[in-house]
This record gives sequence, structure tokens and C-alpha cells, in this order.
Amino acid sequence: MPNLKDWSEFIDARILQERSVSSNQKADDRALTILNKLCDAYPAQTEFLKSRAWSLSVLGKEEDAASSLIEAMYTDLTKRLSGENDKAENWINELEKLKKTIDSTSAGKICTSTMAW
Repeated sequence: MPNLKDWSEFIDARILQERSVSSNQKADDRALTILNKLCDAYPAQTEFLKSRAWSLSVLGKEEDAASSLIEAMYTDLTKRLSGENDKAENWINELEKLKKTIDSTSAGKICTSTMAW
């Protein structure tokens, strides 16, 4: 679990992202540096992965962005399909949806358009 300092850094990165949108500042490189560090330390923290995907997409690194987004989606899936929900039928349905998302990544900048904060 991320500690308070890590959450503070994450919020700093999100502020940089929003500033880059609202004022056309090029803050995404700095945000990406922070988010890469946080994703390395907390690979199952989907908020960090999704934010990294957004920065990568804005920076034109769409394949890496899509990969980070898929990683976040799969991590969420492993959480949802645990315990009593851990059934082959559930996994098949969800994995097929995830596969369709992967197959559609070539259709454009899905990361910035599908991001849900």
C-alpha cells in the first residue's frame, strides 16, 4: 500500500497533468517521471497505472500507454474476480472483453479517450 509520501507524489503528478491540459504547459514529462517511479514501487496500484497511461498517450507513446492501461484493467480484474467470483465463466467473459480492448488499440488514441479518473 502506498504511504502518504507516495500519495503526495501521485497528487503532484496529477496536478502536473492537469496543468498541461489547462495551460498548455509541457508538464507531462515530469509527471511521467514521478508516475514511472510509483508504478515500479506499486505495480498493482491501478490509479498510478492509469495516470501513467494518460501521460504516455499525451506524449505520443500510444503503445506504451495502451500497455499501461491494459495492465491497470487486468489488475482491477484480478481484484474483482477473487473469492466467490473466481469462476472460469467469469474469467472467460472478462478476458474476452479485455482482449477486444487490446485488439482495438490500433484504432487511435484510446488511452486519453477512455481514461476515467
